[in-house]
Amino acid sequence: MRKLMRYFRENKRKLLTIIGLLAFAIFIVHFMNTIVANNRRLEETNNSSYSKTDEQANPTKVIMDNGEISKETAENNGQIIKQFVEYCNQKKYQEAFQILSTSCQKEIFNNDINLFIQDYVNKIFNTNKIYDVLLWTTYKEKYTYQIKYYENNLLATGESTTSNNIEDYITIIKENNENRLNIKNFISYEEINKTLNKNDIEITIHNRKIYKTYEKYNITIKNNSANTISISEDNNEQDIQLVDENDITYSSLIYEIPQHFLNIKSKYQSNIDLSFNKMYNVDRKVKNMQFNSIILNYDNYINNRSEKIESEIISIKI
Repeated sequence: MRKLMRYFRENKRKLLTIIGLLAFAIFIVHFMNTIVANNRRLEETNNSSYSKTDEQANPTKVIMDNGEISKETAENNGQIIKQFVEYCNQKKYQEAFQILSTSCQKEIFNNDINLFIQDYVNKIFNTNKIYDVLLWTTYKEKYTYQIKYYENNLLATGESTTSNNIEDYITIIKENNENRLNIKNFISYEEINKTLNKNDIEITIHNRKIYKTYEKYNITIKNNSANTISISEDNNEQDIQLVDENDITYSSLIYEIPQHFLNIKSKYQSNIDLSFNKMYNVDRKVKNMQFNSIILNYDNYINNRSEKIESEIISIKI
């Protein structure tokens, strides 16, 4: 023991130097391991966009009707949503755009990827996002999800409330037997092509675009009569309505249409896009579009408002 103490006293400086170097080496190794681990977590966050749990990422329960979808369908749906968000986070614009349905590309973004980048990616994914989803409703092979985007730093805090949270509704549809997405609250596009002729007035409903909070119809009204007609008196929203299977009516946003498109001269036609105040609800299917007050002689109506004016009601089955 005395020899050991004497050796320590004689070599104290050298031993302390060695101990210091070993401690420094251990610190450096620990520090580098911490950096590598943090970089790996950051890379995983930046390159993936996931929900907080697998159950939240692939929900099977349907919120609106307490229904349920299969686990396989839920996983397939969850995968395409995850892939889309990852592409947006990684600024892989072309890959993200190609996941959208052709109708979404056309109707929402006018087949312009730059509009998609400007109006969706840059507004939502200005920073990397994680997300949660709820299966809001289903109809046939359409699955509509409520998606909430969060800042990715919430992974560390576990919080879910921030002023930067953004909500959207994403619908998964089948297109050429593959899953595709409709985003920005756009549910679906449907061809209708129904025409009705009555009293020399021909009305064609070409198609409709269904959104979460309204429906928009493309309509052509052809006036084959000898007089100028009007399909709405002073842009009254009750003049054109949707009627569902329960005989519930939904008013039009006809005030958005300039009056000169609603007054149609003899042998002319007018094409309009008309929206209706109808929330998306798979249990409230539209059966008719009803024109409640088509004025058959608009010039006479303008000059004789106090008199009873001849009008027509036209109801088209959808």
